[in-house]
Amino acid sequence: MKNKSFASLLLILLLSTGLIVAQPYRGERRGNQQPMRMLDLTEEQQTKISDMKLQLQKEIIPIQNKIHNLNSDLKMAMTAEKFDEAKVKKIIAQVSDLREEIQVKRMLHHREVRDLLTPEQQKKFDLYMLSKGNGDKRAGRGLHRGRHGGPGPMHEN
Repeated sequence: MKNKSFASLLLILLLSTGLIVAQPYRGERRGNQQPMRMLDLTEEQQTKISDMKLQLQKEIIPIQNKIHNLNSDLKMAMTAEKFDEAKVKKIIAQVSDLREEIQVKRMLHHREVRDLLTPEQQKKFDLYMLSKGNGDKRAGRGLHRGRHGGPGPMHEN
């Protein structure tokens, strides 16, 4: 019983720190390709979007690493013998700023993708984005990907 409790606690801790990432990447990616097929992109558009997606990933991954490190710092601060509220608030603010930076990069990427499209494709793209509510389940991942910003069919994450 103790081993099961310990294993469960360890798994929760690893998942929350991001050391183990529960990413439904393959299934989610296949599901998100429908918008791409619906746009009927040319080979040139596909190549450009792929290049843009790679560039975005190169920009976002270092930021995600900073967030991961800050989350580790936050856990250490929360479990320290002497609690430093100011330090905790500062770390939380830094994480928030970095997440905002990622979201802005993703939204700019969406606009870059949209700008590559024909007017007819833009209408389909816009309808898709609008049908997704705010275009985002977590920090600007609308058309693309789910958790932790991994690559999806149109960007990145």
